Amino acid sequence: MVWRPYAFRVQEFLVRQRIFVTAALGVFIAPIFALGLRAYSDPKETAAPWAVAFVALYLVQFLAAISPPHYAKTALLESILPTIYAVLELRGNDRLAIHHLKSKSRQLYEQITEYEPGRYGKGRVFQFSHGITGQCFKTLMHHAYNIPPGMAFEAAMKDRWSFALDELARLPKDRRSFFASPLGCDGKFARAVLYMDSDRQDAFDEGRMEQKISTLFRRQLEIIIQ
Repeated sequence: MVWRPYAFRVQEFLVRQRIFVTAALGVFIAPIFALGLRAYSDPKETAAPWAVAFVALYLVQFLAAISPPHYAKTALLESILPTIYAVLELRGNDRLAIHHLKSKSRQLYEQITEYEPGRYGKGRVFQFSHGITGQCFKTLMHHAYNIPPGMAFEAAMKDRWSFALDELARLPKDRRSFFASPLGCDGKFARAVLYMDSDRQDAFDEGRMEQKISTLFRRQLEIIIQ
């Protein structure tokens, strides 16, 4: 697991403000390029600062152009998570979040919303081998898992879901029940996954939970993330 919240927020900003960033930087790139050429032709001046500025501005403009569009959907998704949380009758310390496919070639997924409730966790990147969510991305099927009574959280996450010891240190140790449901598809993988966990044993009725998601939310969420 890798957690890069600041990198996520930069991507989110670049996508939301793509037109503004591209237009604003475009205004400055041409004059900086011209000043760099003039400095290069004058032996008394150095063109290095202008070259660095040009490359930096061009790089930011390029990143804004290629940033994945789903980063622009995070605010909308987070705004409807409280409604989903209530309708699914989650309670207490139950948590809800949405993960999105990040790389098919490297088999990575990324948490693109904060947990509801709690408001943290966005920007964490996992491999498909990690957790029930990774299984859901690979199989395009919903999955439920409960840590067996008497088994420690660390043992379940390490032996069953392939988390390393340093990754376990960043996970809450009170989780006992987990549920993941796929949203859309991108080739042979799910495009996104609706994930929830709980500190209660056997918190999620698998069939009932999947029926509610399929009936009430799946199509709307798939439209948002497509």
